[in-house]
Amino acid sequence: MIGSDSLAQLDAWHDPAGILQQARLAVMQRPGWEVDMTRLEHAVPGIGERVVWLDTPCLDIAASDLRRRVRQGLSLRYLVPPPVAAYIHKHRLYTGDSE
Repeated sequence: MIGSDSLAQLDAWHDPAGILQQARLAVMQRPGWEVDMTRLEHAVPGIGERVVWLDTPCLDIAASDLRRRVRQGLSLRYLVPPPVAAYIHKHRLYTGDSE
């Protein structure tokens, strides 16, 4: 699962064609991001067949913000479901000392 902001820049990722060979992309709309699928299709042929657009509320929550909050010891309450926050805490994700 990625946001439309990440999809818009997928052609700049390492081996985007290889990623698409291994996975379908579930994409959520992000505020302020329009994805030029024609441009992406030219850059990464076949991408349109590997993208599934999710019908989700449009939230402006970036993974980088979540990681920063964890590193700073800030709460993830109201940003992720409680089981996700518990998993992140239990496995010490994004703290630099993950199991």
